[in-house]
Amino acid sequence: MGSQISGLFSWLGQEINAFFSGIVKFFETLLQPIIFISQGFYYLLQQVFNIVILVVQVIFGLFQVLLCIILGVFNTFSQLSSYSGSTQYYNLPSNYLIWFRSVTGFFNTTGMNQVAAILCVFIWIATAIVIIKMAGSGR
Repeated sequence: MGSQISGLFSWLGQEINAFFSGIVKFFETLLQPIIFISQGFYYLLQQVFNIVILVVQVIFGLFQVLLCIILGVFNTFSQLSSYSGSTQYYNLPSNYLIWFRSVTGFFNTTGMNQVAAILCVFIWIATAIVIIKMAGSGR
């Protein structure tokens, strides 16, 4: 009699297990399209936010480059307008100062300091163009 009761409970356990397994399989099959749609919507939302972040980074990068270029141009022209040809702001040892003053005095008398300032502007512009080309081709 004990084995019959044990067999009855074993059979009852298997039937309950099969019943709940069937219910779980039913709901799993029923809700699977909803889960796939929600996962797809989440992935789409994630990619949209990634694109928005990249667009904002590009816009800030462009503004940063433009601001640096504008500030560089203003800085260059403000320094060119305040250039006096004076050498008083150089701190050189006295041995070098004699020769340096003779060379700068020669440049001041011949007008080479204006030529040097103009060449400095062209060198700055050429350097800026090369940097922009390098930054543009890096990606």
